[in-house]
Amino acid sequence: MVESLRPSTSTDRESMEQGDVVIEAFLTSDPGKEFEATEKLEVASVIYHSENSTAEGYPGILRVIAPAYMSFVEGSDTFSTNYTSTLNETNLTVDTFGGGGGTFDFVFGGGLTYADVVQLNFTVTVDPTLMRAVGSGVEDSALVLTPVCVRNVFASYPPDDADSPYEHQTQCGSHVGVQFASTAPECFDIIPLEVEQCVWASSQISADYPPHHSTSDDPTQGDLVETIMRGGPYEKHPTHLSQDGSLR
Repeated sequence: MVESLRPSTSTDRESMEQGDVVIEAFLTSDPGKEFEATEKLEVASVIYHSENSTAEGYPGILRVIAPAYMSFVEGSDTFSTNYTSTLNETNLTVDTFGGGGGTFDFVFGGGLTYADVVQLNFTVTVDPTLMRAVGSGVEDSALVLTPVCVRNVFASYPPDDADSPYEHQTQCGSHVGVQFASTAPECFDIIPLEVEQCVWASSQISADYPPHHSTSDDPTQGDLVETIMRGGPYEKHPTHLSQDGSLR
């Protein structure tokens, strides 16, 4: 019997070549902990192809989608893995997309092949730039881990868009969430004064009886009575509100 052969089409590839990479992930940090700014989550994961997978990726990517206040901080956060590859001298790298926080990629330079069972442990920093407002409380959130495969273009698949930062990338499996809680507690710290200040005053202040030493006849000196405000322990310089309404 002779079978007719026809060229492969993009429809064939989309329907027949479907990667199915499985990710198992969990916190190795205390799961009941409420993480404060600059503390680190510790995550353990295992990555492998299911028996139904019909596509590999070169390279393969584990994309970590995190809240905007989370970051993989280069030089501070770390990762460890059993992944090795003879196809690329750089076995595993991290792409932080400029380090702005949120999404980052673990890039497996030699691909995620059918035979790979990859263990990957990593840390990620909670609010390293102090984005969350002081006193905003506890937030339940999650890291979302999803597998991405970079594919060669054949029969117009995947779409060949040179202007896209995700050129030739296709999702190749299901995502998984790693839940955690972060907190931005209230601040009740005493605000220290950098210079000694002494003002005699009373709660019965009026225009005729201002506090002693509170004002100056010299307009270049300004007022000597100030209200000092600070948003929280991470705000280095308090805000000074002078009696004349000016801020510094």
